[in-house]
Amino acid sequence: MTTVLAHPVALEDFAAFARQLELAVAEESEAGVDGLSQELNASVVDAVSDHDLARMARLGSRIARLKRRLTEASDADAAIRDKASGYLALMLSALDRARATALTARLVERDAREIELLRDRILALLREEPARPRDLADALGVDPTQISRSLRELVESSRVKPTDAPREASDKRARWYDVMEPQADRSGMSVRASGDTMLVTVHRSAVRVLAMLDAEGHVSAVDADGRQARERDRTSLADALQDQQL
Repeated sequence: MTTVLAHPVALEDFAAFARQLELAVAEESEAGVDGLSQELNASVVDAVSDHDLARMARLGSRIARLKRRLTEASDADAAIRDKASGYLALMLSALDRARATALTARLVERDAREIELLRDRILALLREEPARPRDLADALGVDPTQISRSLRELVESSRVKPTDAPREASDKRARWYDVMEPQADRSGMSVRASGDTMLVTVHRSAVRVLAMLDAEGHVSAVDADGRQARERDRTSLADALQDQQL
């Protein structure tokens, strides 16, 4: 066939198209077979270009049935029948290759997402504490070979490293793994908690000092506006404390 310039055949119009092609074969119209085949091929090209697996499957099944009917048409001219069947065979082959390529790409993409998700879950566990591959496999419910492969990739990307067994570990001979991130990440919560405690202490001390000064009359000259400003300062300090805790 030559370069496709024909209008594609819609799936809902395929039955009418098939009758036209069968009629062209029966009438031994080579030009009719060529023209109709180009229209059908335009539909194949569209489906393949759009990577539309569902449309490729539906189109392929219709073309296969049409090809069988043409092959069984014993009253048709053999040369015209074979030409039409050859066109349809080429289209089926193109659809099969395109479907296989699209399915493979989807599987590769899905596997890549699952692998990345597994790595993230492994990193989340290792941020809590070092672990053995067997511990990770049990915790995640994953085959140990997948854990080993993911750990190897994480080590190669410098996100995880082999480490010594913890002191309390009973199994000292097994290989243990830990994250390559700064230790501050694991102790960050305790550091933050200490900072929050310090802010709370400072805030409470400031409130007590101000209360003592008020009680002793050291700030009796402060007018109403000054007291409101001090209350705003206290509120701002409390808000800042809350932001730090969040």
